[in-house]
Amino acid sequence: MHPTTNKPLDSTVSRKMSVAFSTGRCTLIGAEGEAYTSAEAAPTILVVEDEAILRRFVRTILAQAGYTVLEAGSAAQALKQFRSHQGGIDLVIMDLVIPGSGGLDIANELLAMRPEVKILYTTGYANSVMSQSITTGAPSAMLPKPFSPDDLLARVTELAPRMST
Repeated sequence: MHPTTNKPLDSTVSRKMSVAFSTGRCTLIGAEGEAYTSAEAAPTILVVEDEAILRRFVRTILAQAGYTVLEAGSAAQALKQFRSHQGGIDLVIMDLVIPGSGGLDIANELLAMRPEVKILYTTGYANSVMSQSITTGAPSAMLPKPFSPDDLLARVTELAPRMST
């Protein structure tokens, strides 16, 4: 709810994105380093997706649900974000098809640094084919594209539940 109008919060994802926040609710850290910080501790999620519109959609949904969100649009950005926040990333949402370096390759590099990190793989390809390729020891799950906000939040909640403060 909007803190002054008491109406439901609204966000849109388009070329120009607007996101509504409640004070003390979430943190957003964009690919360019822009940050909006809250006082509440929340699980930190790294979203690795090369399609900017989908990355912003996921970021918006998670931020409004109270998660701290980092984002990366490439393998290099993902590795940089993960290294700089190495101790604090609870979940990585990883597109399996990233130009230049596949999502599984990036995930394996992240898992080599922190074997306990949880990964939620996303893909628009057949689940049976892609899930056979995933053989990590870390907790992981698959979320087929397209997905709804409810589907995303259900999977994320399973892997990185929010702590009540």
